[in-house]
Amino acid sequence: ENIAWLAISAWYYYNLTYDDIKLLFRVSDSTTRRIVKQWLSIGSLVKVTKQRKRRDDLLRTKELISQVETMYNEKPAIYLDELQRQVQRANGGKTISYATILRIIQFDLKYTRQIKEKAARYASFGAQTDFFTCLSWVRLCSPICHIQYVCFICNNYS
Repeated sequence: ENIAWLAISAWYYYNLTYDDIKLLFRVSDSTTRRIVKQWLSIGSLVKVTKQRKRRDDLLRTKELISQVETMYNEKPAIYLDELQRQVQRANGGKTISYATILRIIQFDLKYTRQIKEKAARYASFGAQTDFFTCLSWVRLCSPICHIQYVCFICNNYS
């Protein structure tokens, strides 16, 4: 997926710190490293931690997201297992949990609508209607370079 988009959404939606994001994306793959280097040079966005998130920072974030979506169209395929291996190699065995990575990827706009639809469909199973909490998602690597999810409730693909 688009590494720069995921990194910015990680900060914007989940208030991950600058160090968290650096750990997640300090990997050995040259394409990813180049994208991250370019992303990190776009202002000082990620230096604003969750304790200092102000209105002007949020406005700047939205502007940067728009810039990044325009700049990075190549979308390198980085699957969770490979990403985790790269994170481990780059950080002496230290890892970030799959749950953290999945939380970030769930904000990919391509999947927001269909996840909402599935959440509404299966709300009758007694789960909450909020589509981030009512379904449990796990990672599946598809052969066509995008992330898919499987629902623990119905065991169907999203």
